[in-house]
This record gives sequence, C-alpha cells and structure tokens, in this order.
Amino acid sequence: MSALKSVLVFVLFVAVCESHLCLLSPPQRTPLTNINVKASDSCYRTTPPCGGDPIPSEVTAFYSHKGNLTVVFQKNLDHFNPSSPGRFGLSIAATPAGPFNEFIRFLDGGEPSLNLYVINVTLSDLPFTFSNHAVLQVSYFPNNPNAPASFYQCSDMAIL
Repeated sequence: MSALKSVLVFVLFVAVCESHLCLLSPPQRTPLTNINVKASDSCYRTTPPCGGDPIPSEVTAFYSHKGNLTVVFQKNLDHFNPSSPGRFGLSIAATPAGPFNEFIRFLDGGEPSLNLYVINVTLSDLPFTFSNHAVLQVSYFPNNPNAPASFYQCSDMAIL
C-alpha cells in the first residue's frame, strides 16, 4: 500500500508541475484543450520564444494598426511566490523572426489557478512597424525555485 501511495504522490506532483499559461485571444499557436483544468498540457511551453512552437505559415487573426487588440490569457496553474513575486509580460515582434519588444509588464498578484487576465491594447500607441505576420508573445516569469523559470505562448497575426 505504501508503494501505491508513493506513486500517487509522484503523479500528483508531476501534474502540479506541468502547466501554466494559456493564450485565449488572439488564439495561441497550439490547440487549446482542457483549459478549465489546472495543469493543462495546452498551457505548458517553457522554451523561448513562443514556447518553442514552430512558426506557422499563416496568421490566425487580423487587426488594423489604428484599432484595438484585446488580449485574454489564463494563469492555468499558479506559481505565486509571495516573498518575491514573479511577473507577466506582453511583447510583440514585427515579423516571426523577431526580435520581441515588451510593451506591458505587471507583477503576479497571487491570483489563483485558472484566473483570466484581460489586457486592452491600442495598437496605434505601440512604437513598432508591423508586417503582414506579426507575433504577440505572452510570458510568465514566476520567480519561484519550485517552478520552471518561464512560460510562453504566442499568437500569429496580421496588423495592417
């Protein structure tokens, strides 16, 4: 029975350490599945940039450079460190090749897992020149020694 308990504790530990940030709007590069469940595999991307996901050949969203962009993302699994809070960042690249320029940064306030964040961006306020394939990247840096150092999600869009 104790071996079974050890396996169960290990499985629960792995589940808690697996997933963390999903981008809902504009749509992230990878399919969204089980996002209402903590530790969804859809939300686990730790390799910069864009979680290491390949660059798609087509964009999934279109915006006017004079318009607004509403970014909705989810902290799928909380890694809040009260003694030294981490942060979130939004950055954009004019082309899929980068570089990424961060334009919004804010501290992790300890919101629970599955919390949604909604950020409104006036695209004309951004000091960037865009192409027909720009990339938005949302990042989470938990600053927690018990979690990976960072998580990433990207969306490919045309800002014309």
